[in-house]
Amino acid sequence: MHSYRFDFYLTSDNSKALSLKIWSDFYFLNKHENMTFAATGLTSGTEYKVTVTAIDSYGKESEKAIEATFKTTGEAPAPFDPNAPIPDADVLDIVFNSSGAKDEGSLSKTIENFNAKIEIDSKLSDAYVAKFNGTNEYMRIKFTSDDYSKYNKKITVASKIMINAFPSTYSDAFANMQSGGYGFEINGSTKQIEFWISINGTYKTVAADIKEGQYYSLAGTYDGSAVKLYIDGKLAGSAVANGPITYTATTAAYAFCIGSDVNSEGTGEAFFNGNVAYAKVYSNVLTAEQISNLSKK
Repeated sequence: MHSYRFDFYLTSDNSKALSLKIWSDFYFLNKHENMTFAATGLTSGTEYKVTVTAIDSYGKESEKAIEATFKTTGEAPAPFDPNAPIPDADVLDIVFNSSGAKDEGSLSKTIENFNAKIEIDSKLSDAYVAKFNGTNEYMRIKFTSDDYSKYNKKITVASKIMINAFPSTYSDAFANMQSGGYGFEINGSTKQIEFWISINGTYKTVAADIKEGQYYSLAGTYDGSAVKLYIDGKLAGSAVANGPITYTATTAAYAFCIGSDVNSEGTGEAFFNGNVAYAKVYSNVLTAEQISNLSKK
């Protein structure tokens, strides 16, 4: 076997809490009879069902997964307070209204709109959203090297998006990933949303399943020791990481894009076919409670 996928489900409602892929080390001559790994990101004092699926080198999965039920140690956390305040997004806080797009963050950045439409969406209680055609429409917010130097230790990236159609390869809903940075990428092959972030010059990625035609509240965090992806306020996956957040060295690419990624010339690429309701970047790590409450906005 090439690898194994571990999917963890809450037994309380059978919702997926975490998904991990573990390489089998099949290429070693002296293969281990037993494998051990740590699944980070599970909640203390909580009962889960785990399924294990074997995957060969061609991507073919075993027809039947093995499964088991277990309970994590420790005390279950206290329920979230639905009225707990959500801090302001200080790095970027992009919102949409009848006047267009506006950055309500402390930097008050200018937003350049390249043909994206801003319209009311009845699926979001008539809230305004930005709509992108997946071909050439995007928005750009320029940054400087001084801006980036302030935000290289901890980060929270958040956005609410809906995919109209999966790309044939990949597309980006909100990103600044020209040889560094971070963002939300849609993988057309796996039908997943991926949170990418460059740590010490190497990308770390956490992914989760999504569907077309449905809004998702996304939050990606990095606290100096782990990268995490939340979907609709729930932890969807995590990866161990440490070191500074690294950004592109190409001055022309100092920019965030909504509806695409930024290329080396500072214009859009990997165009997104879908809607974006907001795009936020925080210079700190939101708590799980704050992320849960943000997902309801």
